[in-house]
Amino acid sequence: MAELADAFVGAVPELTQDQRRHVLSTLEGVLCEGGEDDVAAVATGFLEALLNAWDNGFELRLVWDDLGLQSQSHCLAWNKFWGVKSLEWIRRS
Repeated sequence: MAELADAFVGAVPELTQDQRRHVLSTLEGVLCEGGEDDVAAVATGFLEALLNAWDNGFELRLVWDDLGLQSQSHCLAWNKFWGVKSLEWIRRS
């Protein structure tokens, strides 16, 4: 899932908003309805790699509104766990 996140981050400039939403809504569906292993893979593989990409210069704001509520909540919780203060535009979501 981390490799998928890396590929997704690299492709974001070429993807349409509908394409981004399709990928992210599929992953949101796994978070909401998947088995324990699948949920863990999306959360600790894809979403944490997405946050890692943000730490390395990826403009997370490009996709933040396309993430589902569970995905956003996980990202906020992950930042809190690591003591990273989420930016205001992230906290407002």
